[in-house]
Amino acid sequence: MPMAFIYVGKDLPVSEEQTEKLMGAWSSLAKISLKDITVTVMEHVHQAGKAYKAMVRLCLPSRWEESDVRRITMSLHEAMVKTFHLPAEDIVILTSLLESGKILDRGKIIEW
Repeated sequence: MPMAFIYVGKDLPVSEEQTEKLMGAWSSLAKISLKDITVTVMEHVHQAGKAYKAMVRLCLPSRWEESDVRRITMSLHEAMVKTFHLPAEDIVILTSLLESGKILDRGKIIEW
């Protein structure tokens, strides 16, 4: 159920092919099935303050162990560095843990 919402600037165009490569790399590194992850890439219009080439909002279920959360977060970062050819310092990932009952998927509340 990992979902990554990736915001990139106009100077980092991301193709559908790159998104597919990112998903494959992340799936492999994180040891999660490709069918269980979702990646959405969006171009942001403006960014002020400390700038990043890629900003990510990563949503994970709260039931996962802290070590799994860290592994999945770090594997996404590694996959982005490799796929988008970005220095590590140009990426920030904000991980949110979603509680049981806080996800509505295809019309059904998801609980664990």
